[in-house]
Amino acid sequence: MPQTRLLHLARELERLSSEECFFYQQTPASGLQQFLNTQRELLTTADKLQRELAGEISYNPARLMDMEYPFDEELETISGLMAGVEEIKHSAVDSIDELPAKTELLSRSLRGHLTVVSSVA
Repeated sequence: MPQTRLLHLARELERLSSEECFFYQQTPASGLQQFLNTQRELLTTADKLQRELAGEISYNPARLMDMEYPFDEELETISGLMAGVEEIKHSAVDSIDELPAKTELLSRSLRGHLTVVSSVA
């Protein structure tokens, strides 16, 4: 279930980044309020995604049963994903034109991570 939530939030970030770019390109009178609302929603969604990723770092009982599990690699990957979310948050405010590419890269990285995690589990 957490994997589904992570993917849903990543897709939501992609959608919101496209909307934010669209509203950013509108004339100030017609798109400013929609832009600000979308930006706020994107930042809220990014915070939710970071909390979900932080929840992925949890106690691993497989180590107690002498099973191999790439725990260090998982921590590194999750740290990278969290850094990616932080970059998206900064881009949502400072460099909006980079936002769609960054959200797409994050989604791809997240899907790759979840594929590895499900094959190990």
